[in-house]
Amino acid sequence: MGKDWFGFEFTVFAEAAIYLDMINVPLEWRHQGVGEWLVNRLKRFAGEHGLRYIFLGSYEPSNSFWEREGFVEITEYPDFIVGVDTMAK
Repeated sequence: MGKDWFGFEFTVFAEAAIYLDMINVPLEWRHQGVGEWLVNRLKRFAGEHGLRYIFLGSYEPSNSFWEREGFVEITEYPDFIVGVDTMAK
């Protein structure tokens, strides 16, 4: 964390979900709404394309950000995630 570059990458899986591979906002740009804007744009993109889920992994220090953005921790994954390599497009 704390890198000085922006990064935002995601992958669409099984025509039903997005996996957010990476989001990085440099320290000097944090707490200015940039991350929130990126997440809201991703949510809008998902809705526009009929994608029902957004999955991601999170570092512990970022969990509060994701909770504020409406994400919840899951312990069980939908069936389409199993064997994801054969389903990815």
